[in-house]
Amino acid sequence: MIFRDRFHAGEKLSEKLKDYSSSDTVIVAIPRGGVAVARPVSINLNNRMTVVGVRKLPVPWSPEMGFGAIAEDGSLHINDQMVKRNWIDPEEISRISERVLSEVRRRMRLYRKGGLPDFGGRRVTVIDDGFATGYTAIATSYLVRRNGAEEVILSAPCAPESTLKLLSEYADEVVVLKIEKFTPFAVANYYRDFHDMSDEEVIRILNDIERRGLIFR
Repeated sequence: MIFRDRFHAGEKLSEKLKDYSSSDTVIVAIPRGGVAVARPVSINLNNRMTVVGVRKLPVPWSPEMGFGAIAEDGSLHINDQMVKRNWIDPEEISRISERVLSEVRRRMRLYRKGGLPDFGGRRVTVIDDGFATGYTAIATSYLVRRNGAEEVILSAPCAPESTLKLLSEYADEVVVLKIEKFTPFAVANYYRDFHDMSDEEVIRILNDIERRGLIFR
């Protein structure tokens, strides 16, 4: 299955997520690409939506690869196998984490009015444009649970089978449209248009969601 773009993927994903939607469900989008996927899900299912600050930690000499993720509260989630395989030392991890956290917090100042919402007692559906290693989703799962989420669903248009197995340990449900059995895996291969989204695009989507009365704070 190839998606035209992230909005098309979100339309398809919303059909799959109908069975997981209720009046207390909140959509949590992982910026940037997850915001575009989450938009049609929020609108079609009439679920309110917010964004969280989570980002992968890039391998220094191969930025498309991640060795973990960091959340806006500074919590680190490290893929130890990737660290060992790429000989990334603790000082390098600290430098990269500091740089990425600064960018995460910059984005949240732009994208979200106020701090991380209280998800007390709610079902939270986390959406990204694809799960590769899964560590941004893991970091988000921990983050929303620390802020009260009672149930966490991790969802994306595509992911490798190995990542689904990993994510099942951190979520109540994992919902993915296209599951790839083979690796290496690249999210971009499942989209015709997979351009790098800008801050302006994200803000435009969030403003539209707010006008519709679907922003969660």
